[in-house]
Amino acid sequence: MKRIIFFFIGITISSIWLLSCSKEYSVENISNVNNEALGILTADSIGNCKQAFVNGTYYIQDSLNSSNYVLIQVNVASVGKYLIKTNVSNGFYFMDSGYFNTTGIQQVELKGYGVPVVPDTTQFVFSFGNSACDFSVINVVDTTTGPKNAYFKLLGTPSNCSNIQVYGSYKSGVATDTSNYIIALVNAITTGGYTINTNIIDGITFSYTGLFTQKGAQTIKIPAIGTPQNTGINNFTLIGSTGNCLFDVTVK
Repeated sequence: MKRIIFFFIGITISSIWLLSCSKEYSVENISNVNNEALGILTADSIGNCKQAFVNGTYYIQDSLNSSNYVLIQVNVASVGKYLIKTNVSNGFYFMDSGYFNTTGIQQVELKGYGVPVVPDTTQFVFSFGNSACDFSVINVVDTTTGPKNAYFKLLGTPSNCSNIQVYGSYKSGVATDTSNYIIALVNAITTGGYTINTNIIDGITFSYTGLFTQKGAQTIKIPAIGTPQNTGINNFTLIGSTGNCLFDVTVK
């Protein structure tokens, strides 16, 4: 009888020990064990990445450089290391790795690598946690049919740039979206690829990469990217090939 009692006591102790061990590897402790960040990508209802912003000009047969990157947003649930990488398409891809020290929505810069092969819209997919979304590089420039870099002038430079129009509401602590942008008038002296942007002030900037297929006066829509941090009036400088323009954005 005593042997039976000791047997059941042993079974009970073993069960308790096994349960305590299994708890160490439960879902809430995965990030601690593997030291990997958990979270999701911010995307809209059809899978397009919110705040995905493609920077730089992309030329066939030219290696990507530090100006070729994509800004994305992720919602970090637990801190830890991360690796976010796209597929390889048309000879190039984007990637970044690091460590998230805080939780919440954060911006990640995926750096470009490789050499574009053909002048065509190129689509990429990337993932974080159990979520995935996509973006496209729409202007891969064919350097055999026109100048590598377009030469353009901001209308009104250097002293009269009143043609810049600011759209959208800018609020402290609220990320910009597709309603936040500026409209600028430019005169394309030559055709080709171009990047037009502003300086970064209070966590936001305006930037766009495109392709001039014809010369002359044209209108450019330049989206905002980032999250304003403070209220007040910010003085931005829009940078052109020749001369700059100044404009103000009020953050409430």
